[in-house]
Amino acid sequence: MIELEHAKHLRYGQEVYSLYKFKSKDGSAVVWRVTGQVKRWKRYPDRIKVPIKTGGMYGTSDYLENDPNKPHLNNLQDFSLTNPTRPPQINDP
Repeated sequence: MIELEHAKHLRYGQEVYSLYKFKSKDGSAVVWRVTGQVKRWKRYPDRIKVPIKTGGMYGTSDYLENDPNKPHLNNLQDFSLTNPTRPPQINDP
């Protein structure tokens, strides 16, 4: 989970890792990169919007937000600044 204060200081090119919604084929976290400046509002200091992208040239773009009124979006609770370890699978030796 990314804290609000840490998310406010994200920079272009920094990596964040999905925890729940997006997983790769082997079950590990998908790497997303910050592709722009963090948008902040003076009137709502707890609201931010971070542009992120995964994949290469044809990857998916999206926004990482901290807006409790929009639970269907990618919230800060769904991402991490550190790469979480993949849980062991049944077929792993």
